[in-house]
Amino acid sequence: FPLSLIRNYSVFAFTSALGVFAVVGGIVVTLLYGIVVDPGGGLGVALDSIGSLPLWPSSLSAAFGGSFGTICYLFAINFLTFPVMNSMRRPKEFDGAVTQAVAVVWVVNVAFAILALGFYREATQDLILANLD
Repeated sequence: FPLSLIRNYSVFAFTSALGVFAVVGGIVVTLLYGIVVDPGGGLGVALDSIGSLPLWPSSLSAAFGGSFGTICYLFAINFLTFPVMNSMRRPKEFDGAVTQAVAVVWVVNVAFAILALGFYREATQDLILANLD
């Protein structure tokens, strides 16, 4: 059954909240592990080590190709826009809600990426599952 045919997405509110909780929990655990356990030393260690790392990948095309799936997963949800808009109490506020949601996701992802790169340096992999030992 295609999700785009569902008229009211409020049935997914609880599942969505669980997903958000799981992602935030993963971010918090990863950052706490970096601060306390490996490499430890607090946020200063991560921020100091950022200065010694190259700011750009050696190949922009390879970096973009490796991150394309993640970018699509985070932001390419256009097939859900109309059902989500129709499920809102005030659909006219949809544009502002999307802008705010994308901005918050972007800020959280950039901050998390910078801190994780500072903690784990060259051991940081493009795909999250590749970071698991």
